[in-house]
Amino acid sequence: MEVEKNLFKLNITKAFDWLFEIQDEDNFGWSWTRDISPNSQNTAEVVSVCSQLSEYLNENQKILISEAVDNWLLEPSINGAIVIDYVWIMYSLIQFSEKYNEFSPEFAIEKIYLAAKECADLIIELQNEDGGWGDNYGEHSTLTRTALVIYCMKSYTMRLGSTTNYDIAIQKAVTWIIKTQNKDGGWGNQPVQQVIEEFKEKEHNFSRKVISEQYLSQAVSTGYALMALGHVAPHQYHDNIQRGINYLRSIQNSDGSYDIFYEVGIRKDVVFTFRHFGTVWALKGLLRNTEVSFSDGCISKAIYYLIQLQDDATGGWKCSPESDVYTLS
Repeated sequence: MEVEKNLFKLNITKAFDWLFEIQDEDNFGWSWTRDISPNSQNTAEVVSVCSQLSEYLNENQKILISEAVDNWLLEPSINGAIVIDYVWIMYSLIQFSEKYNEFSPEFAIEKIYLAAKECADLIIELQNEDGGWGDNYGEHSTLTRTALVIYCMKSYTMRLGSTTNYDIAIQKAVTWIIKTQNKDGGWGNQPVQQVIEEFKEKEHNFSRKVISEQYLSQAVSTGYALMALGHVAPHQYHDNIQRGINYLRSIQNSDGSYDIFYEVGIRKDVVFTFRHFGTVWALKGLLRNTEVSFSDGCISKAIYYLIQLQDDATGGWKCSPESDVYTLS
């Protein structure tokens, strides 16, 4: 992928300039946009991508990333709160550990390993009986959380070693994902009966369209599922993966994009909406599998769409033509 990355060097460096411009000056963290208090999840997302693309960072930016790790990611039980926090912290620590010598932080690499293990153990404790994960133990399992856990836990075990309980947890989660694949080959965020149960007491607060979008197949959940299955056992789940790839090919918009998915849920009786960037997660799912190459027509169309979403004024990315610029984008 080095040749492909170099095609976008200018786009990448402009985006990094914006990210470091909006980094919190006091505690080195990030939120999802400018002028909002930083949090561990968004900070971990930025650390992850900066670690993966560290060759585009200058020395001062590398120092700032090390400060972000030190301030936000080395004490996950304090700075994290829910599953998605722990997963992103763990994954970013794995990415950062692979470039540890390049960043030359003032803390020992053992602190990274200990924090990553703490995240892994916290995640395992929060796994539901059905094998999936919500944000908290006992909340309905969702595809987006479960697939992200599988992908990141597998990355953890490949980098830092596995244990029986990690392997069992990953396999239970994979089994849940296989069970929830829809007949059209795609995945929704929750099985239909689970959605009905979650929303039945508050159904009057939601449109039928919003409720159905939580279980019908869409690009985001399908991309997440393909990432997870392609990372764990691509040959074993080849048929499931191929059906998912075919589904994504069939729903790509004419401009190369994939629709944003608005995940709606109820946490402690409070309704929340979580926006997922459809085009990026579809791309990540497709490119994680050998059946799809970088030169594939659906990939090049999606990348061309993404290039158009970079904001000329800031260098940051939007997740749709009309949206603000977000760190998560």
